[in-house]
Amino acid sequence: MDQEFNECGFTGTVPANASNLMQGMSGCDIAMLAQRLAAKGESGDFLALMRQIRAAATPNVDFLATWDSIIVSADTKARLQSTCAILEDAEGWSARDVSIPTGILLEGPAGSGKTQVARTIANEGSLGFIKATVADLKGLYLGHAAGNVRDVFGKARAVSPSILFVDELDLVAPARRGAGNDALVQEIISQMLQEMDGIVAQRRQVFILTATNLPENIDPAILSRFTERLVIPLPDLESRIRMFQVRFFQAKIDSLYSRDDALLGELSSGMSLRDIRNWLALAQRHAVSRAVANGGSAAYKYGSRGSAGLCSVGWGNCAVAQLGICGLSLRFRVARRSKSDSWAPCA
Repeated sequence: MDQEFNECGFTGTVPANASNLMQGMSGCDIAMLAQRLAAKGESGDFLALMRQIRAAATPNVDFLATWDSIIVSADTKARLQSTCAILEDAEGWSARDVSIPTGILLEGPAGSGKTQVARTIANEGSLGFIKATVADLKGLYLGHAAGNVRDVFGKARAVSPSILFVDELDLVAPARRGAGNDALVQEIISQMLQEMDGIVAQRRQVFILTATNLPENIDPAILSRFTERLVIPLPDLESRIRMFQVRFFQAKIDSLYSRDDALLGELSSGMSLRDIRNWLALAQRHAVSRAVANGGSAAYKYGSRGSAGLCSVGWGNCAVAQLGICGLSLRFRVARRSKSDSWAPCA
């Protein structure tokens, strides 16, 4: 590292644990990092440039997934940031005899943002990101599934240090219950156990993150491999309010009154982040339908703050105003559904 920096003429400062942060980077990657830092001079951001170079090898890394954009409670975010800090500098913590969580289970209700949490940890921790689902792992015949599992773990090892994210683990590795088990499922579980144990034995910097909303349905042998379990609950009032503010900003929609964000946060109690996105999307579709009936896109207006609190063309074509109409139906459904019920936005 020092040699590359000297050859490029970079005289700036880097983090004290820079060598640990660059674990898994090739000589070519380090040379590229040195050149970019030298080109930017003192204004060069070491961590930002390092993430860009890592992301080039794993395009699945989401640059927009940051701690500022993630919507979780302050307590949940603090626990996630602590875990991320350990994964980011795994070599440094290992040298101090700190146990590194090679398997992390994210559990919580559907739509609570577990996938986005995994993407944020990968981006903020400067780690590669490989995602696998049931379709990626399950085979068509015996022997096929084992090969799929080996291939996915191989991809993660190729871009290590990395995160291998397995979504819906309860479907990928359900609990085995005697002779009536699906042979293909047993094959997946057997191969996953071998691969997960192999990562620990080889001390490869591959971290397994999985998500589920039914942890009780996961095979006990697989579940025992996860050294850390993090609960991602439904958003609290503060998180819901922030979600509305973010979505309003992204959709160029402003509240009718300054207190609307808090009011909508109260109305959305019990809703997941996905529920809220569906609510907003449905409100926009209702507003677009009214605008089409009144002359097309020119009749569609964004909401705006003001003493009147109304869109210039009235309530009908305003997406914000439609929130109240759609919200009554959605809120009623959320109040009636249980955690295990399937749910879809009203038509």
